[in-house]
Amino acid sequence: MSLLFTFMMPASSTTAAAATSPMINNNIATTMQEMQRARYFTFVMLVRMVQEKIPRNTTFLMPSDRLMSTASISESQVLEFLSRHSIAAPLKFDDLIRLPNGTVLPLAN
Repeated sequence: MSLLFTFMMPASSTTAAAATSPMINNNIATTMQEMQRARYFTFVMLVRMVQEKIPRNTTFLMPSDRLMSTASISESQVLEFLSRHSIAAPLKFDDLIRLPNGTVLPLAN
């Protein structure tokens, strides 16, 4: 089972400003708090490791902590792992539920 969270930043933000803006840091902090409340602690730990490199308006498709406990992810692979479990666009569950089973979403570049 997985959960969906969207980390949204203001459209006026630039990538360079993303790492330093208190507003943006607050948005990712709020998103991580919501993930923790839903008990996705391992995924939050990985996001914390690379939070300044995560694109704005990212939707996370998070595996459960039980599944994450079976994964072997080196520090150098964290960003790649998160990119495989995210979509660089804000999506709502109502949008995803309409997709037929087996739909493959493109990887973010």
